[in-house]
Amino acid sequence: GRDENQVGSHRGLLTRGLGAVGRASSTGKIQGGSAGSQMRAPSAAPTPHTLATPPADVNYVCEVFDIRVRYARPREAPMTFPRLLRLTAAAALLPATGALFANDAEAQSMEDAMTAYTEGRFLEAVEIAEALGTSDGYALATKSLAIHGYYLAAEEEKQGMFERAMELGEMAVQADAANPEAHYQSAHALGRYSQTIGAMTALRRGYGGRIRDLLEETLARDSLHAEAHLALAGWHADVVDRAGRMMARVTYGANRGEASTHFERALELMPDSRIFLFEYALRLPLLKGREGREMQREMMTRAAEFPLGDAYDRLVLERLQAELEALEGG
Repeated sequence: GRDENQVGSHRGLLTRGLGAVGRASSTGKIQGGSAGSQMRAPSAAPTPHTLATPPADVNYVCEVFDIRVRYARPREAPMTFPRLLRLTAAAALLPATGALFANDAEAQSMEDAMTAYTEGRFLEAVEIAEALGTSDGYALATKSLAIHGYYLAAEEEKQGMFERAMELGEMAVQADAANPEAHYQSAHALGRYSQTIGAMTALRRGYGGRIRDLLEETLARDSLHAEAHLALAGWHADVVDRAGRMMARVTYGANRGEASTHFERALELMPDSRIFLFEYALRLPLLKGREGREMQREMMTRAAEFPLGDAYDRLVLERLQAELEALEGG
């Protein structure tokens, strides 16, 4: 009797959109600012710092981000053999120097994106990370947008944000197919989108199989990727929950045994993670029946007592506390 198209459900990899595993605008697409503007003619009157005005054909204006700089082309020195050697040596250093500065800029930008994410400025993190143009940047942008869409966005904005997150996830994989985080975040975004169309619809469209494939690709590249183990555990449990044990096994290759195996492995890797305990606790009644129901409250209570982490952890804690209140009320 569940509403297949319900958005915001606390359970289900497909209905929850991989809510366990996540760590921008209303359309979900971040629009960057202009990289420059049209050239304008230089002013007629030179400033005290301007070189003596040369003929018009050697004056030029360089404008970057609306900052105009006036130059006068200097007279070229005669080319001598020693000067040629010096210029050749300097030119050889340019690629390495440029790469060094580029790496420094990227590291700082990635650091800025991570700081925005940690502080809960998820849309800003999307913008900064996407602008990097790297696989890791696209992966972080996917993660940030999927989290914002699931926890903070208005209902009418969610699907558009998740569609954009799916695009960013694909870009992360295309930028570096060997990056396990790219595959994982692509699965994350697809799961979030599946939430908005309903579990069975997502399964019929093949999204369930695609999510599983992406998670298995993640683990093939990094067997210690704890979040991928958690997500794959949730995938097996949720497909069984929605499709039934027989259909889940025959049609989708999902079963409760695999769910339990991946949950236990995830907790071995991250024993003190609030989200890991919370997600496992949500599936315990399905996986262990009456015993699981008895374990569920204890596990959630323990998860609620962990020290508070970053902004995402605060969102998880709020969801966990609401679930605990519902259990106590029931």
